[in-house]
Amino acid sequence: MVHLARDTEFGCVLRSRFLLGKPEPGKKIEVSDEIGLNLMRHCYNEFTYLSRILPSLYFAEAKPEAAPTPW
Repeated sequence: MVHLARDTEFGCVLRSRFLLGKPEPGKKIEVSDEIGLNLMRHCYNEFTYLSRILPSLYFAEAKPEAAPTPW
């Protein structure tokens, strides 16, 4: 798994890459669609929670009196 964050004008963009399986010379690695779909769902859920929590953490550090609640 590799996460790469890139700064933008409006914050950052996070790209994630997952390498599944163990490559063997001359063999193609097959990963089921179900594994890929479940991994996508997991990432969506995790980053949705992260997007709700990070603003509160930022404000709590920068302006504790103005920190919004994450939910």
